Amino acid sequence: VVRLGHADYASAFVARRGEGAPLSSMQGKRVVWIDPYSVAGYLLPTAHLRERGLDAAQVFRLVGFAGCYRAALEAVRDGKADITCVHAHPDDPEAVKRAIMVHFPDATDIFDVVEVTAATPSDAVIARSDDDVLNGKLKKALLGLGASGDGKQLLDELFLAERFVAAKPGVYRALHRVAPR
Repeated sequence: VVRLGHADYASAFVARRGEGAPLSSMQGKRVVWIDPYSVAGYLLPTAHLRERGLDAAQVFRLVGFAGCYRAALEAVRDGKADITCVHAHPDDPEAVKRAIMVHFPDATDIFDVVEVTAATPSDAVIARSDDDVLNGKLKKALLGLGASGDGKQLLDELFLAERFVAAKPGVYRALHRVAPR
């Protein structure tokens, strides 16, 4: 799935303006995650910490799981948590601001980026069939959705996407490092 021009995304740790610090010095700070199965809101950030030799459970005091980006951002804004994460793109400095604007439009200027994780591929539609002809038709239909008004509406309203692109073989293996154990 392509969103905001990118077929991959990362996670950005954000804190209230002026209250951010390097992750390695955030011992005891309160974190609010999105959901235990959210890639940008939990899995990527905890994998990012692990790759740096840090254990999220030992670095942060867990406030909890907010359930959505807006609630997590509100908790940080209101001082109930010190840090949370939003989806972003590591090569696009404005991506964090856009992500915050999508989830919390009136709060884009009250957060600072602490750190951004490595990127992982975006969402995918996975279909399995032993029928190569059927697989080819499905792939062609999904890749061509933007060619019609109804297809554009499906992309926008159902997939929240600009378009589909074909994934390179094996690219989703990168998600294995963030999958719950």
